Amino acid sequence: MTTAAPTERKLLADTGKLSSATGLAHAINLVGGLVLAGLLGPAAWGVWKYVQIVHGYTGYANLGATNGIDRSCPALVSKGKLGLYRRLINGSLVFSTAISTTLALGFLAAGLLAGEGTWRTALVALAALVFLQPFFQHGEAALAAEKRFGAKAKAILGSSLFRVGISILAAYLFGLAGVLAVLVVTLAAVSVYMFSATTYGWPWRAFLDLRPRLPRGIVRVGLPITLLAFVEQLF
Repeated sequence: MTTAAPTERKLLADTGKLSSATGLAHAINLVGGLVLAGLLGPAAWGVWKYVQIVHGYTGYANLGATNGIDRSCPALVSKGKLGLYRRLINGSLVFSTAISTTLALGFLAAGLLAGEGTWRTALVALAALVFLQPFFQHGEAALAAEKRFGAKAKAILGSSLFRVGISILAAYLFGLAGVLAVLVVTLAAVSVYMFSATTYGWPWRAFLDLRPRLPRGIVRVGLPITLLAFVEQLF
């Protein structure tokens, strides 16, 4: 009882930090978006929003693997079954990366065929974002499974501050290409930070695991949630 109380208090405090960071990040993104709209102009702003929207939808392409991780792994971590927890994330990450790499190559090919101009820049940036997406998703899932809500709050708030602040400068100096480059760098950096804040460790370990837990079970758990979220966002 004497050791449980401080742990519970820290968990509650971290949960509060996460809620506050999420709300503040939304406000920062809203204000920053208005500033970027003025700097980029209607045409470039539309292309930038296109990249963001398509990137959001490609997050559902892993058939619910990360939602399955969110449902399955917290209990494993709580029970100390860290080996199974790591194998589940390894299998899910390899599965998701295979899908995201296929999609990224498609966007890259479309960008190269688009000819010089704004759409080539947008599609090449989208290819990079889609490739990085599973690492971001699984880093976030690992933080949630290990109940490291304080670290997740830092990731959300820090990435929003960095991305919005540097994007405004990049938009002024380099236009749409600069803003998209900042988005790619931010996604990569925050993914590295989230994994480094977990006991899971660096994500490339997933591709060295000779016995990954195949994601069939977690897909069965996560797919209904993912379909519901997809339909909700679509509407």
